[in-house]
Amino acid sequence: MAPTDPLAEATAGAAGALVTCVLLMPVDTCKVKIQAGRSKLSVPETMRAVVSAEGLRGLYNGLLPKAMHTVLQNFMYFFTYEWLKARRAAAGIRQTTLVNTVCGVIAGVSNLTLTLPLETTLVRIQADAAGARKGLSQHASELLAEGPDGIWRGFGVSSVLTLNPALTFALFDALKARLRKLTGRSRLSTLEGFLVGSLSKALATVMTYPLIRTKVVMQAKPEGDDDGASESAQPPNGKLRRRKGMAETLVAIWQREGLPGLFRGCSAQIFTAVAKSGILLTCKERLAAFALLILMRDKRAVR
Repeated sequence: MAPTDPLAEATAGAAGALVTCVLLMPVDTCKVKIQAGRSKLSVPETMRAVVSAEGLRGLYNGLLPKAMHTVLQNFMYFFTYEWLKARRAAAGIRQTTLVNTVCGVIAGVSNLTLTLPLETTLVRIQADAAGARKGLSQHASELLAEGPDGIWRGFGVSSVLTLNPALTFALFDALKARLRKLTGRSRLSTLEGFLVGSLSKALATVMTYPLIRTKVVMQAKPEGDDDGASESAQPPNGKLRRRKGMAETLVAIWQREGLPGLFRGCSAQIFTAVAKSGILLTCKERLAAFALLILMRDKRAVR
């Protein structure tokens, strides 16, 4: 098996994720609006509505924080994931899908403290209605004013959802190892990387989607809004409503919309998730070898 370096893998993963972020931002914006309940339309219809109301710029609203979040999250994730895999190998623990899944979950939870507040801010920016558009600083200020409960809103469900990328990369590593064994090559081809990455992500996304929808609803609703209530709805006494937790939000979606509600926006999620994963893992396979060569050259130069 080809040698890996956590820094090289993290750099390649972050770069690949940035490419997917820019390419798929319009679809991602529409997906968030659908998941948050801001749009009842399909992705193409939502896209046309956004362009009609705000122009093409509306599809890229929040691109800067999205890019920041994407690079930071993926760099930290891949670095931790590859570091844990190296420690596993050093300890003589056999590589299995289950072991790699555990490594992925640990890697995902470890970066939530830093990346979740930025993600929540981003969801609120993308879920904004055209007439109530707020900037990054305003959303960030409002989030800080909510205290720890708002800043790390959805930490529990986000922790559970680390199973999604963990499953994706564990399945990817397992399938990649099989292909390496069959072909005798150390790296996947571009097409192989895209197909294997896409299949891995599709399976993981379908398995975890109800929690993905729950998380977006929790993050998008401002303090005082009830799930399914209008943006301006407030309780009669003027006090802010208690925020619902993961289980309460999930049950509320089920009671209000039934099973279809738990999977609202699933097709858009699968499309963006599969495309992102396929492109990211393909780019990562290509860039990791290049990054490793640079790091090895730099290490030799230092010596």
